[in-house]
Amino acid sequence: MSEKDTTQKVVTKYDKKIQKRKEEEKKQKRNKKLTVIAGIVVAAACLIGLISIPVSRYMAAHAAFITIGGEAVTPVEFDYYYNTAINDYVSQYGSYLSYLGLDTTKDLADQKYSDTMSWKDFFEQTAVNTIVKTKALMSEGKANGFTHDNTKDLQTHQNNIKEAAETAKTSLKNYYKATYGKYVTAANVEQYLTAALYSAAYYGQIADSKAPSDEDITAYYNDNKDNYDSVDYRLFEVTAQFEEKSEADSKDTEGAADGTDAAKTDPTDEEITAAMEIAKMEADMKLKTVDKDGELKENLTKESVNSLYNSWLFDETRKAGDTTIVEDTTNHKYFVLAFEKRYLDETPTVNARVIMTTQAKGEDILSEYNTNGATEDAFIALVEKYSEDQYTSMSGGLYEGLAGTGLNDEMKTWLFEAGRKAGDVTSLVMNDSNIYVLYYLGEGKPQYSNSIKSTIVSDKMQEYLKEIMASFDVSDPKGNLNYLKIAEAETAVPTESSKANEGETSTQSTEPSTESGK
Repeated sequence: MSEKDTTQKVVTKYDKKIQKRKEEEKKQKRNKKLTVIAGIVVAAACLIGLISIPVSRYMAAHAAFITIGGEAVTPVEFDYYYNTAINDYVSQYGSYLSYLGLDTTKDLADQKYSDTMSWKDFFEQTAVNTIVKTKALMSEGKANGFTHDNTKDLQTHQNNIKEAAETAKTSLKNYYKATYGKYVTAANVEQYLTAALYSAAYYGQIADSKAPSDEDITAYYNDNKDNYDSVDYRLFEVTAQFEEKSEADSKDTEGAADGTDAAKTDPTDEEITAAMEIAKMEADMKLKTVDKDGELKENLTKESVNSLYNSWLFDETRKAGDTTIVEDTTNHKYFVLAFEKRYLDETPTVNARVIMTTQAKGEDILSEYNTNGATEDAFIALVEKYSEDQYTSMSGGLYEGLAGTGLNDEMKTWLFEAGRKAGDVTSLVMNDSNIYVLYYLGEGKPQYSNSIKSTIVSDKMQEYLKEIMASFDVSDPKGNLNYLKIAEAETAVPTESSKANEGETSTQSTEPSTESGK
């Protein structure tokens, strides 16, 4: 036996037992470690599962819905503009919605706006147009160094939203979603409000720069007198009379639709002719006295006069004392007319500054106005402090060209009262809650002048917007906007005239023309 062999330790049963115990402990530690790791993995998987719900919602809300001018428009942004379009439309036409065929409580996609578009299509198109206009104006404004402080306007909006939510007895979160869409919150709506306020302010600045001169207004009037002149005239209406008949004796009639015993029948052609002949004789008689006894109609513009005879009244050759008879075959009557005069109504308007508030008392504002020096600048400062109306707060409360029509009676009476002078102030309460504090600036331009100015500026701004919006193309790779598909389909379908032209072209290429064959 070698030296190595003689020195090797002999392994006893005790040694084997100790070794086995150590291996068991090592195994247990390894299993415990694996169990802990497995627990961590499972916990992480559960956490990822929990997180995936809000993450998926976030991704859905902030992924590109469409692109405009190469920039992504998220569902949040689109929802804001889409619902704003609906809210604005309902606010403007609320009392006429049923006549327009719109029921906002039902699916808009199932209600027809036109032969090819649903109301959903219409509001989506409106939303996209507004987004394009907003982005174009913002781009132009920033490129030209335009700045606008919207701090107060944002605060006013937030206060109005909170008040509306309280009135509706709902949470602010739910009110935002109900008003602007499921993705919109108080946090993310601010950027869209900021953009809207900025673009509106820049639009106003550009519009002011395009205001026409007095010479421009005069030239425009001379080219469009029919749209602004008024006429005075006298009128008789002579309606044909028909003997009332019923179908009571008819075997096919079981009674009128309204439950009466007999249904009235329409007159025959012969009866209409006979009745109109009698009416014409009466109209001829009235023609002799219409210039004195006819009902006087004063200060009416062409668009407000019956289309059957407004062209006669506004004929440039018309002179005082001219008379005529106009037949209305649809309603079976005659109009007997006597022309008196045509003129341009130059009744002046008024200019004023206005504070509109629901939070402060008018007397307190007037007291502060007097304390601060009772000047126009002092009033403008109070507009900025108190006025809650977005328009007035942006322009120092200035309203130019206020006409009597459309004003509250109390406001109209005060503004147009004889002896009113620049610097006069007052406080009026409207609708039990809205408080108006007025600062009278003076007499304004005639209403027709303001109307022409508005038309010229509007036309110029339409051209301006068309130019700056041209580069902001709309891309809808996901096919979210149905109105774009409709427009594309309509463009792709040739019109009847184009089909005819195509047919003519193909015929001419194979057959000689009719003229050459003569």
